Amino acid sequence: MIRPPFDQQVTFLYTQNLATTDRFYGEIMELPLVLDQGSCRIYQVGADSFLGFCERVEAPAQPVGIIFTFVTQAVDEWHAYLTAKGVEFEKPPSLN
Repeated sequence: MIRPPFDQQVTFLYTQNLATTDRFYGEIMELPLVLDQGSCRIYQVGADSFLGFCERVEAPAQPVGIIFTFVTQAVDEWHAYLTAKGVEFEKPPSLN
């Protein structure tokens, strides 16, 4: 039997402050907001990939056990773009 295809992918993460999260992903990263469900917002990352955030008071203040990666060949360009928008980095990009 052939596995049926998926049409899209959405990763959901929790946040204690949806407004702050929206400022970063919506305003600084400029990811298009595709669905606002009130306590959850979904942003488009790629053609068929999405990132959702749901506000929960019980969400940990600092993420625990999560690594979320944006994959791009334009690493230096993204670093310059985000630096120009005031994002502070611990260190500049390096090959991993």
